[in-house]
Amino acid sequence: MKFLKILATPFIKLWGWIRDTAWVQPLLIVGCIFAVIFSIPYISKGIQNLSKSEEDTMKFYNNNRLSMSGAYKDNSDAGKFLYAYSNAQNAWEDYNNSKNLEDSKKTLSEFSDRYGDKFFFILAKSSCDACENISTGLEYLKNNQSKYDVKGVKLHTIVVDQDLSKNDEDDNYKTDSAFKMIYDNYSGAFDNFYDAGRNGSYYTSNVSDYSSYVDNLETLHGKVEDIKVPLVVMVDLSKDDYGEYVMKGYDYIATQVFFEITGDTKYDRASSFADCWKYYGKTFGKSVTE
Repeated sequence: MKFLKILATPFIKLWGWIRDTAWVQPLLIVGCIFAVIFSIPYISKGIQNLSKSEEDTMKFYNNNRLSMSGAYKDNSDAGKFLYAYSNAQNAWEDYNNSKNLEDSKKTLSEFSDRYGDKFFFILAKSSCDACENISTGLEYLKNNQSKYDVKGVKLHTIVVDQDLSKNDEDDNYKTDSAFKMIYDNYSGAFDNFYDAGRNGSYYTSNVSDYSSYVDNLETLHGKVEDIKVPLVVMVDLSKDDYGEYVMKGYDYIATQVFFEITGDTKYDRASSFADCWKYYGKTFGKSVTE
């Protein structure tokens, strides 16, 4: 206490001098006013930078978006994707068990032709720092694939808070979100993401916060408002040089499921996404076919 008293003494004396010296007070007031005025441009610039950053993030997701427009009539691109995904997963199980081979091959081929044989599927939303981290890393990877020894990186997104008020004239919009409508109709796809997540290398590796990852997985088959966003799913139906599926024998076409990406910069995060794409490194390197 004695030390604190000694430390505070000069400030107490300064305050007493300011209080008792009349001509100093107007100068302080004027100084404070000018300080506020001169700081306004910097504050404004900071706000603009934050706004632009979020705008760039949403532009990236919207450019790769599966729209929810038509969700209330069960006719949205997002719903069609989840329906096709579930069918492809069922066909994959038949293919691995040598059942209905012709039909299963046809279903898998149609899915690949429409959405790609390997891609990231992402749930995103606005005003989401983690979504921004993922977008900057993945966008840099897409634009600089040769630097990371990858090719063909592709993605599809569903923006869960997509504004449909101007597109869908439906009374349900006032009570249920479009994403809730889609989730209720195609929750089986999210159940599959959960199962795939429990079998992917991200789950079996030494993730930094294992319990948090499991908790996030649990949200995929809970209430729609509790689903953890962002969600990243890598789907792999790629084939080798002999025309065989690279992941043949693995239970799921979703080979990686996670909710965050490591890296302090977009370059680090791009590298982490590249590791995922190549099944390489500590987090993504364990073979999911084991």
